[in-house]
Amino acid sequence: MASIQHYLSDSQIVWESFDFSACNEFSVSEVWVDKEYATTTTVLHRKVANPQAKEWLHQTDGSNSWLVGQENQRCALRIVWIHHDTKRRLDNIDQGIFQELCRTFDHELAQSFLRTQYAGIGTIDSTTLGETHFLCNHPKLAVTWSQDAKSKVVSVICTADRFKLDTLQGLMGCQFTHELAQWNILPALMCSILSSKEVDIEAGDVKRVVRQIEVRTGYHEWTSRSEGPARGDLVSLSARITGSGSRIASNTRKLGVIADYCRFIRMRVCKGEVGAGPSGIEAILGAVEHRTAMQTLDLKYIQHRVQSQKEALFNLVSANDSVVARDISENSRMLASATNSDARSMKVLAMLTMTFLPGTFVAGIFSTPIVQRPLQDDLMSLKIWKVGLLLYITLSFALVLLVFATWGLWNIKEKTKKVRTQNTAYSLLQNSTETGALALKRAAVLDSKTSVPLPACQI
Repeated sequence: MASIQHYLSDSQIVWESFDFSACNEFSVSEVWVDKEYATTTTVLHRKVANPQAKEWLHQTDGSNSWLVGQENQRCALRIVWIHHDTKRRLDNIDQGIFQELCRTFDHELAQSFLRTQYAGIGTIDSTTLGETHFLCNHPKLAVTWSQDAKSKVVSVICTADRFKLDTLQGLMGCQFTHELAQWNILPALMCSILSSKEVDIEAGDVKRVVRQIEVRTGYHEWTSRSEGPARGDLVSLSARITGSGSRIASNTRKLGVIADYCRFIRMRVCKGEVGAGPSGIEAILGAVEHRTAMQTLDLKYIQHRVQSQKEALFNLVSANDSVVARDISENSRMLASATNSDARSMKVLAMLTMTFLPGTFVAGIFSTPIVQRPLQDDLMSLKIWKVGLLLYITLSFALVLLVFATWGLWNIKEKTKKVRTQNTAYSLLQNSTETGALALKRAAVLDSKTSVPLPACQI
């Protein structure tokens, strides 16, 4: 029956799939310890060609001494460094060499299982050589390690980006690394120190951005500001401060991951699996935990400053928007005034047209040959002119009255239609309100009839 680790490794991978490079060599670091005096150590950093991988594994498996003139030394810790290039989506190691290392160290299940979670640390017991531990923090850190039960050699595969690899390789030169090289909690302790350093760097970058924005907005009471104001418009500054808030949230999550690492180490120490060492693992672990607690306080303080500047930028952007809206409103008012003036002018023109167009129409008809008569003498011409003028005035005035009456009746009809529509909508709204109130009243009455009174003792 498959374990939960096998099931999740086959069905719930959350890490992105990366390709392997056709690299001809891989980087390793080793810590060699004197067989008689465990405090005497030698640290080696070298590159191993792919054809020599099996030879290197045999040299460092605990049964051979490889250093010339140092036959009394044995390999206590061996680490394989793999560059995890997130931009090119590439792991800088040959795929066949990686599979051989995982098979030899018995890290195959651990390497698959850690990719089923975004962050965490744990142990897989169902291995042939003993316990295998894993540690991850998506998307740039994945570490598996194990300790051989017979030879006590700690074998580590570390996949990380360039900054993390450089930092971890730098920790190989520290005294506490040499003292704890024989104990299987060292990779977790090194990753805790690495993550703590990353939190400090990220917090410093965010503080620098916040100080510049504080100078730009003026929302602060600091008198010793030496930074220049942040450049860019307010919208871009809002985007930067929002991004800073996201970075603070990411580092808060990272502090939680560090706390999980420390709990794992302390659990191992409490089980008696780790020797104290000259420097004392308790002192080192206590220093990491104290530093994490102080970083937590610092991130809360930075988060408060970030939130203050977000509100300040929001207020400034809102003020600018209000000014723009006021200008737009003023321009709209002026445009509406001009439109109203044009509308009044058009109305006057329409009234004049309605007044004089009937007379023009009648005059056009009178000018046609249909209504014209041949003139016999001057007296007859004068009589016809007087009669025609009276007829023209009567018809024109009647037509003007008819046009204005038609226009007035049309306006009355439109207003009546509008009022009727409004009354209908109001009636529908009032009816729906009364229906809802009646339904609620009926439901309340029904509930009062169906409710069972409580006994006096329960009341």
